[in-house]
Amino acid sequence: MSRAIKMGGAGGGSGSDDVTAAKAQLLENYTAITRDSDDEPGTGTMKHLTNRATVTHETANGTKVLVGDAAFMVTNSDGVQRAEIRYNGSDGYVTPNTLFAIPAGTMATAGGMTAAKVLAGQSAFGISGTATNDATATDGYVYSGKTYYRNGVKGTGTMTVGSILSFSAAAYSTTQILLTWQNPYAATGKPFSGVFINYSTSGYPGTGGTRIYTGVGSNSAAGGTSTAIVTMPSVGTTYYFSLTPYCTTSAGEIRGSSLNATAKTTASGRQSFTASTTFTVPSGVRTINVHCTGGGGSGGMSYTISGIAPNGGGGGGGYTSYKNGISVTPGNVLAIAVGAGSTTARYSPGTSHYYGGTSSVTLNNSVLVSAAGGQSAYNPATSGSNSEYAVAGGSGGSGGGAGGYYDDSLGIVNGGAGGSNGSGGTAIRNFPAGSGQGTSTQEFGTGTLYGGGGGGYRSGAGGAGGGGSALVYGIGTGVKPSGVDGTGGGGGGGSAISTYSSFWGSGGSGNVIITW
Repeated sequence: MSRAIKMGGAGGGSGSDDVTAAKAQLLENYTAITRDSDDEPGTGTMKHLTNRATVTHETANGTKVLVGDAAFMVTNSDGVQRAEIRYNGSDGYVTPNTLFAIPAGTMATAGGMTAAKVLAGQSAFGISGTATNDATATDGYVYSGKTYYRNGVKGTGTMTVGSILSFSAAAYSTTQILLTWQNPYAATGKPFSGVFINYSTSGYPGTGGTRIYTGVGSNSAAGGTSTAIVTMPSVGTTYYFSLTPYCTTSAGEIRGSSLNATAKTTASGRQSFTASTTFTVPSGVRTINVHCTGGGGSGGMSYTISGIAPNGGGGGGGYTSYKNGISVTPGNVLAIAVGAGSTTARYSPGTSHYYGGTSSVTLNNSVLVSAAGGQSAYNPATSGSNSEYAVAGGSGGSGGGAGGYYDDSLGIVNGGAGGSNGSGGTAIRNFPAGSGQGTSTQEFGTGTLYGGGGGGYRSGAGGAGGGGSALVYGIGTGVKPSGVDGTGGGGGGGSAISTYSSFWGSGGSGNVIITW
C-alpha cells in the first residue's frame, strides 16, 4: 500500500490506515482520504438529505423540508411530554435550518385529536371541528353521576326529580285511604313523571314496604293538587305511607326525595235503633248497610157466643228489608223511623185492617230502606157466623197463627203457632193463618231473627224472632201476650172474658240496624 506524503511541512504523512472514516461517512461531492480510499483521495457517498429534500417550506420560501413517517406523543426520560417525528429514510447529512414534517392527519392521530374535540367552524391538523361552544346544559340537566362537556369544561350531572310540595293521608272509608299531594311547579325545570306510594304497618317504608300506588293521580298539572284513593287490607288499622316522585327516562328511572304520611282506616261498626232518631255518618265512612224491621201486628180478641167460642189469632210479625253498600258521605244525617207495634185488632167482620208501623231510613227526603208493619189478627167473616169471629192470624214478615176455639162436641182446640224466619203461621180447621214474606227475616239475611208471628189463642207458640205466645189460660189473668219490642214480633191472640172484651197481645216495635 502506498502512503501519502505530506509535503511542505515537518513530520511524516498519514494514509488510509490511519483514519476511521469511510466514504459513507464523507458527504457526497466532497473528497478526502478515507479508510476505504486506498491512500488516495476518495469522494464521499453520504447523502446530503437537505439538498435531496423534494419539498420546501412554502412556495415563496425555499427552506427544505424532510418528511417523517411516524409521530408520537410520549413522555421522555426527563419526565417531559413531547411530540416526536420519526424519519426512517436513508442515512445522511442534514443542514441546519432544515424542517422536519409529517402529514397533519398522522400528527392528529398521535395526539388523539378528533372532530368532536375541535370547535365547529375551526380546524386543527387538517381536522374540521364539530364541537360547539353554545351548550346551555348545566349539571342539573344531566343525569346524576353522569359526565358531560360544556364549552370544553367537563361537568358531572346532578339532575333530580321535581320535589313533591306536600303529602297527606286521611281515612276515606272503613278500608280506604285518601292520599293527597301537590305536584312540583314547572318553573323548577326538574323532570317529573309521577309518584309511587309504598306502605307499612310498622313505620315509614321509604322505597321499601309494599307498593300500593303508581301514577300521576287525579291531576297531572304542574303545581296541581292530585289525589288517589287506595284500598287497604284491614279496617281500623294505622298505615304508614311514603310517597316518592319519579321520572322515567331512556337511561332508566330516576327518583326524588320521599315524603311521609300516616292514616288509619275507619273501624267497622254497628248501631241498632229501637226508637225514632237520627244517625250521623261517621268520619271516613263512605258506605253503609241498613236493615229495617217493621212493627208487629196485634193479636186478636175473641167473641163469646153459645155453642162455639172462637179465640183470637196471632198478629203478623213486622216485615224485614235490608240493603248493603249504600253510598253516603261522612257527616250525612239520616232520619231513623222505627215502627211501633199495633195495639188494635179487628174483631168485627170487615175489610179494613190494622198494621204495625213502618220502619225506614231516609236521607235528604229519599228513603234508602223501609219495611212495613205486620198485619194485626182479624175476623175474615162477612156475616155473623159464630164460628168465624176473630180467629184469623195476621200476615207479615212471619205469619200469625190462627186462633183456637171451643166446641161443645170437640172441646178445646188450641190455636196455631206463629211463623218464623219468613214462614206463615199454622192454620186451625177452616180458620186461616197469616202468610209470611217468604224470605229470611234474619238481620242482613244471616244474623239474628226478627219479625216472628204471634201464636193463636190458646197455647199457640209465638214464632222465633219476638212473636208473642198466646196464653194457656186467659180468663181473669189480665196478662197480655205481646210481641217483643225491638224485634217486630206479632202479638199473641187473646181470650174472651166478657162480651167485646179480651186480653190480647200488642205487636212489638220494630228496629233499624246500620253497619259499616
